[in-house]
Amino acid sequence: MLEQYAIVPYTAQAERSLTKKEGEPGERSQRYGMAFLRFLEPLVRELDVTVDKRPLRTLVQTVEAIVSFRDRTHGLLLSELGGYMDGLGQGGGTKRLSTLIHHQGWKAQQIDAFLLRRADEQIAQWEAEGEDGLLIWDGTVLEKPESLKAEGLCAVRSSKAARLTHVKKGYYHPPGAPIFVPGLHGIGLLLAGRANRQGPARLAALRWWTSRGPLASHEKDENCKLLRMASQRWGGSLIHVFDRGYCGSPWLGALRGFQVRFIVRWKTNYHLLDATDLKQAAWKIPRGKPGLAPRTIWDAVHHRNVEGRVLFFPVTHPDFPDWPLTLVVGRRKGEQPWYLLTNEVVTTAEEAWKVVLAYARRWRDGVPQPEKRNGHPESARLRLGRASQTARHADAGLRLSHGCDAPGGENGAGLAD
Repeated sequence: MLEQYAIVPYTAQAERSLTKKEGEPGERSQRYGMAFLRFLEPLVRELDVTVDKRPLRTLVQTVEAIVSFRDRTHGLLLSELGGYMDGLGQGGGTKRLSTLIHHQGWKAQQIDAFLLRRADEQIAQWEAEGEDGLLIWDGTVLEKPESLKAEGLCAVRSSKAARLTHVKKGYYHPPGAPIFVPGLHGIGLLLAGRANRQGPARLAALRWWTSRGPLASHEKDENCKLLRMASQRWGGSLIHVFDRGYCGSPWLGALRGFQVRFIVRWKTNYHLLDATDLKQAAWKIPRGKPGLAPRTIWDAVHHRNVEGRVLFFPVTHPDFPDWPLTLVVGRRKGEQPWYLLTNEVVTTAEEAWKVVLAYARRWRDGVPQPEKRNGHPESARLRLGRASQTARHADAGLRLSHGCDAPGGENGAGLAD
């Protein structure tokens, strides 16, 4: 019968093997699913005291749908996300999601506390093993270009628009002015180890803020709140890693006041005092000096191996002349050098390399941005093992209006059609 109605030449199916092959899609999906449930288990157990069973089931389904959907345009819309919560499109997911968001039995601070507890456990494990940890600071935005009514929206620079208007070979030159769209600003803290054996990076904290309306705030204020929390909670057990956006005297003063270990990428034209107390731009200090300790390193931005060398110099800042610092210069063949300012003790080239590689970890692990990704949430290759992405999207999409320190209104941060 099969041969009679076959459109293509009929071939008998292979007999089903009784032994499962390691790495098969079904087995891999089940393994990712178990890791996903273990990740959410502490939060679900805590909420089980005040929240009914059905909203809790909706919470798990929502986070799973966010991770599997991950669509920049539609990923946080109530209707789209609610439809993805039902495997066969049975309907009702949007209403259940709205009920979950407005449920009075839980608050947004419980998500923040859940992430901080996981970070505490990881740091304690590293300290027991004698490992060093990094706290990577990274900024992000939640773009809502088609939304105007959600509470707390402000103007954010659109990275999506910047990519769309990037000059393509053979096409006209687009406008050069930056494009701003409605959205929210965010600041994330990623907990990462120096080596791969310390496990993947995980989200430790994420704060959303707006520059408009009654809930308006400033980036420096939000940064100082996070810095105070991190210094009081973890002290000097972590090294804080910053990009050039944190470069400058005011932030250095905050770092000194809270007595944290740090590595910040210094701007080349910002001045420092060298060993002879000569005030000059940072790029002039290593000028004419050959690099030390050549090594092949991985360039995570261009996805290739490059040859690198390091230099290090004792320096101070003009506003803090009594505070000894070190300027570490990481030179990469064919690329602009990194000028890294740190209060870590650097006396050898090996210690200088540790500073460079710690900053390089920032480019491999950043606050993940929503991206276009096709596929149904029932697919066998769901990427449910990315705990930091799960926490990031769950925090952005499910923050409650009551008791929330970030603007979200009655629909949460961006969860509105």
